[in-house]
Amino acid sequence: MDYTADSIIAYLKKHLPKERLHHTLGTWQAAQALASRYHISQKKVMQAALLHDAAKEMDDKELIRYILRNRIAVPDRAKIIRHSPSLLHGFAAADIARRKFGIKDKDVLEAIALHTIAGPKMSALAKVIYLADITAPGRKFKKVQELRRLSLRNLDDAMRTALAAKIEYVLIKKQWLHPGAVAAWNDLLQNR
Repeated sequence: MDYTADSIIAYLKKHLPKERLHHTLGTWQAAQALASRYHISQKKVMQAALLHDAAKEMDDKELIRYILRNRIAVPDRAKIIRHSPSLLHGFAAADIARRKFGIKDKDVLEAIALHTIAGPKMSALAKVIYLADITAPGRKFKKVQELRRLSLRNLDDAMRTALAAKIEYVLIKKQWLHPGAVAAWNDLLQNR
């Protein structure tokens, strides 16, 4: 299977609108800097960053059908389907990475799957992709500059700050909070 940056980008150009592709390339750029800082494989970062939103343009019904048809294991799947089906896009994207590009590396697939919801015991690669996604060029929210700086200083501190901001946002919006975010938060607090 061919999973060079060029082959993945060619696929994404056919499946993502320009804005999403631009975000994806920005996520890769942010992830490369973090990978250098934390000594993480640039190849794995390239694969995970470029494919993290490969299923983002599927609507909720398409995502649900894709997940069910392909029997993809998703923590709290029934709750996600009921409350926030768009959260399935990371799991669908990980499946695309596996099926379309032959990527079998568990860390890469985990990083893609968890880039939106997070989870306990995330690998350094998964943390890098999570942080690169929310700090990519073009992202504009209150703490983005602080988070960019913190990401380069301490991965776990950056994850705590990012999760706190995301959890606060979800609570203010009165949206459903995925248990993975809570588990990630608790795990990061226990491992200070």
